[in-house]
Amino acid sequence: MKKIDYAVLHQQMERLAQTAESDAERLQTEIDSFLEGSEQIPPEGADIIFWMLMYDLDYSQIVRCFDWYLLGDIYQRLVVDHENMPSIILEYRKRHPSMESEELSTYLWFGCLYRLAVQNAWQLAAVERLELFRAFVENITIYAMHALCPESWNDEDIYLFMPEVRVAYHIGRAYELLELEDIAGYIYYLDLAVDDCPDLSRCLELIKKIPSKIISTTDGMTQEEIHKLIRERIDDIKQAFQNEDWLKTAELVRKSDLDGFILGGDWEILDIQCRLAERGLI
Repeated sequence: MKKIDYAVLHQQMERLAQTAESDAERLQTEIDSFLEGSEQIPPEGADIIFWMLMYDLDYSQIVRCFDWYLLGDIYQRLVVDHENMPSIILEYRKRHPSMESEELSTYLWFGCLYRLAVQNAWQLAAVERLELFRAFVENITIYAMHALCPESWNDEDIYLFMPEVRVAYHIGRAYELLELEDIAGYIYYLDLAVDDCPDLSRCLELIKKIPSKIISTTDGMTQEEIHKLIRERIDDIKQAFQNEDWLKTAELVRKSDLDGFILGGDWEILDIQCRLAERGLI
């Protein structure tokens, strides 16, 4: 690995910062030139990631030059220089809800970035933290499902892999059991996910509460009738959102919460709640 000249790196970063301030459209070209032929960039070059997120720059070379397992050190430098990093990453996620890359390492890299954002997102609303958590799980799951042997995707062999992969697996199993209305199994797998990554426990505790309340008016109803009622509530919220009726959407979400429903188990509802929170409606 080529030795890094930190004095030169500092000068290069200063030039890039000047370009970011004066001519953001030229920033992509200059970063491409800077990264061409580079191997690994140390945390001192972290602002390249910041600019990528702010200006929607091409991430292919950036992901290659910043190792995913060093992202923790890099991220700590970013949050010192940019206190609103979780919000910046959340906005990037909203603009790019799905990744399109032929490189599996890209999904691993972004999954780890979203996990770091969740850890430091205490100032964000709960639904926004859950959106970052969702992004983490989605990207790690895509990586794991393509990178790992399918036969290893089971309760025993999953412990051969890194904690992020184990969390994604246990979250997936939890939701499979929730679909079957197996609440005990749902809670069991979420507890395993907490064991995998204790730093994500706050989000996992929020998710654990999703099926825990049922409105009093369901007394005497069958599970099938209760499920139908919940589904109708969710459909009404989604329809109001599609009609861009923000006030009605917010009213339906608030009513469901007051009645005892927690609708966060539906990722699309989480996205709607994020949009309402942005507008100060919930």
